[in-house]
Amino acid sequence: MNEILDILAQFGGGRGDPANLAVRFLLPTVFWSVLAFISLRQWRRFHEYKDLYIGIAAIAGIGREMIMFVAEYGGWRGYISFEAIYHFFPPFEHAATMLSGVLAGFAFMLYFLDWSKFSRFFVITGLSTIAILYLLTAPLWVSFMHAHPGAQFGSFWGDMTFRISASILMGTVLICFFIGNRRRRHIPLPLFAGFSFLFLDEFLMIFNLLSNEVHAEIFAPIRHNLHIWAIPFFPAVYWADLNSRLRRSEERLSKLNKSFLSFGSNSSENINRLTKLCGELLEGVCATYNRFENGLIFTHGKWNVPADYSDICQTEGNINYDVIKQQRTDVTIINNLHKTAYAASDPMIRNYHIMTYMGNGVKCGEVFVGALSTFYDKNFSPGSEDKKIMGIIASAIGVEEERRFAEAQVKDSQQRLRNLSSHLQSSREEERANIAREIHDELGQVLTALKLDMYWLEKKLPDDQEKLKEKVRTMSKHAETTIHTVQRISSELRPAVLDDLGLIAAIEWQSKDFQRRTNIQCLLSINSGYIKVPENASIALFRIYQEALTNVVRHAKAKKVNMSMYNEDDNIVLQIHDNGIGIQQSQLANPRSFGIIGIRERAIALGGSVEIIGNPHQGTTITVIIPLNGTGIVV
Repeated sequence: MNEILDILAQFGGGRGDPANLAVRFLLPTVFWSVLAFISLRQWRRFHEYKDLYIGIAAIAGIGREMIMFVAEYGGWRGYISFEAIYHFFPPFEHAATMLSGVLAGFAFMLYFLDWSKFSRFFVITGLSTIAILYLLTAPLWVSFMHAHPGAQFGSFWGDMTFRISASILMGTVLICFFIGNRRRRHIPLPLFAGFSFLFLDEFLMIFNLLSNEVHAEIFAPIRHNLHIWAIPFFPAVYWADLNSRLRRSEERLSKLNKSFLSFGSNSSENINRLTKLCGELLEGVCATYNRFENGLIFTHGKWNVPADYSDICQTEGNINYDVIKQQRTDVTIINNLHKTAYAASDPMIRNYHIMTYMGNGVKCGEVFVGALSTFYDKNFSPGSEDKKIMGIIASAIGVEEERRFAEAQVKDSQQRLRNLSSHLQSSREEERANIAREIHDELGQVLTALKLDMYWLEKKLPDDQEKLKEKVRTMSKHAETTIHTVQRISSELRPAVLDDLGLIAAIEWQSKDFQRRTNIQCLLSINSGYIKVPENASIALFRIYQEALTNVVRHAKAKKVNMSMYNEDDNIVLQIHDNGIGIQQSQLANPRSFGIIGIRERAIALGGSVEIIGNPHQGTTITVIIPLNGTGIVV
């Protein structure tokens, strides 16, 4: 037993002998210093007050150990008179010891339990107890010493009072950690061990005092070891928690990067993805992104919200609208929402029993347009990293909002251009029809009359005027040729067959004419039945077919063209395939490929689509799909 006590005495700074005071007081000073360095460095980086409180507790511990070392070592070396300071030193020593323990208990309870209200009550109670005990015992201890010369502080009732109070306070910390652990709060086992050691240090001293310090030789080395080796558990726990926070930060950054890299072209989907990411990373019960539009609040991104959550809310009394209106760039935190006016005015809080709101305004350019929010069913104090993550995600949503706005402007501009193009095409088709009609009716009639007059003139000329008759016959042939030219120009401007007999007849006529002029075989496949389409769609399909045949002649070097037209799901499908060299991707993307651009624009103007596929040496396939919008097929 003595050998064990000797070993413990060496670890704990001896059995109270002055020669080992450096171990007894300077070793815990090193441990407290490590904790102070880690916690204060974290506080400077993240400005979280729980780190600051741990640093203050560590500084208090350093102060206690250094005061003890100076007093004990200075008295042993004769630098100071220990008898002189002994009149006030023991109450001060006990108060400093309790102070470091209370501050450490408060800081770690706040850190791991997040019981802000009880933690404040604990530290206020502890500090008040320390102050009251010191103010009571300090003067009474001096009176006690004068009445009992040479008395030790252990024989004074104040020592027992300090020990009992310290035991109760350290026991309270242990009970709180136990309750928190039962409530699924992760409390590290070394933290239990550290405060258990501090509790046992005080508790064993109570037994030592009750036995009139008969067994001091046994209790002293055990207590000294408990006090010294309780402290390393605190930086170890803190360091382990920092590593856990670092891993968590890395995981969060990894998720952020993956989310950003997986963005698509749809801004609304990206906003939904960012809202979900915010809720998951900040571990809220739900998350929303709300945009202010037309005097209302619209939810455009949500994660884990109840099924009956309304996507449209009034602005009056809406917490998200107030965040938008305040135009704050930092994160807004509101705890105890059930005690605020929002509990009655905001349906989200009222219906789903929300306790904490965390929100950040979202800017589109320089204008606040929305608010990103996470909600909690308990009071929550986010750290600086949580706020930074919300700020990053809010900024990303702002970028998506700017892109959405730019896309809307581009789409609006494109739609205006398409409307203009459609109007110009309609005007051009109408003008073509008018010109074709004028040429065919007016010029054609005049030429026909001229030919008839020449025929009459030829009959009236005498037989001996053969040269004159030959001249009239030549003029008549020129008139006939001009009539054919007029008919051709009129047909190219606007085939009469398109207006008189419809789209199919016009396509058949165009195919025969194309084959006659180019010697390129043109095969048609049109589904049986009578296909009836609106006039504008008929004109568009016919012009697309004409443009496709023009491209075949100019570029394809084809020998055969296959054209098919059929009905599919209330759509007209026009497919044109040639066996030429095949169009290249660079030609499709060329902004000067006006024929292809015209084909696309005609289809898009009718709500349709165009797909052009070119295979080298296998030809080109053009597929045009035009919706009929219910006017389509009559079989």
